[in-house]
Amino acid sequence: METTAEGIDVRPEPEHPGAYGRLGTLMSRLQAHGLETVLERRKLIVINPKAPGCGGE
Repeated sequence: METTAEGIDVRPEPEHPGAYGRLGTLMSRLQAHGLETVLERRKLIVINPKAPGCGGE
């Protein structure tokens, strides 16, 4: 277990082999509904360009 200077545990996020493909599928479905998406290695960012304060800028 690693510990930072502040004493907080730092652990790597677990790997999920099928997660990237599932996020890609979810990304496609969200785009079909007019949402913007950014797929990164460990996360999917979703932006609703029609909602005030939800990304876009």
